[in-house]
Amino acid sequence: TDTWFHVMMIFYFFFTVILMLNVLIALVNVAFNTGDESWRIVWHESRARYIENAENVTIHIPGFRRAHSWFPNMIYYTATQKEVQAYELKYYREPVTSQFVKANKVVPDDFADLRSFVAAQLPLRPLSLDEDDEDEEENEGEEGEREDMDEEEDEDEDGDEDEDEDEDKNDEEESSEETSTAMKTTATGAKSAAVVIEQDKRYDADELTKIRKEFQQGLDKIQAQAKLQQEEASRREEGLQKQLRDMMALLQQMSPSH
Repeated sequence: TDTWFHVMMIFYFFFTVILMLNVLIALVNVAFNTGDESWRIVWHESRARYIENAENVTIHIPGFRRAHSWFPNMIYYTATQKEVQAYELKYYREPVTSQFVKANKVVPDDFADLRSFVAAQLPLRPLSLDEDDEDEEENEGEEGEREDMDEEEDEDEDGDEDEDEDEDKNDEEESSEETSTAMKTTATGAKSAAVVIEQDKRYDADELTKIRKEFQQGLDKIQAQAKLQQEEASRREEGLQKQLRDMMALLQQMSPSH
């Protein structure tokens, strides 16, 4: 009948859609997992990603990583290369540092290696420039001419020596003036720092006195309110006792014995 035909068509399309979805999911999994040759590579990558996220999340919380054993004894910051490799071989059976720690962040084993390690991080600087080499060649070519002119220069050297002595004296005076100026500046800075510290102390003392005064005022107000409440409670108690006495007297008057 038509009813059974429609029911069968519904079941047919329903199962067809489910099968198509399963095939699509399988294709997606194959497409994303063809590059992973072994589960250990995937495990190392996920572990490195987790440690990187943990570092970014907890970098501003002192002691949080060590307390939760994410980085035992901060091994990836203070240990040597041998200790890191021994730790990895013990727990992971193979070194995995290269996947999530840069090589230049590992501390060398010896102090001698530390010097080369630090020197490798510094920018290189040439020891001599081409201009200096050209000047040296020109000086070598002019040495013969200078020998002939030595006698004439001897007479001028005496006057130059006097000028050099005057220049040295002026340099000494300038250096002494600079030293005295620096000492005065240091003394002025120390004096101003002492003044600032004294002002801070006075400000702290004034603030402490103000806080104590406000606290005492609040305490006095609370004590006064408590005293008023106690007096009001005592008055209420006296009124209740008086009403009770009046009621007892009234009951005695209304009793048959009277």
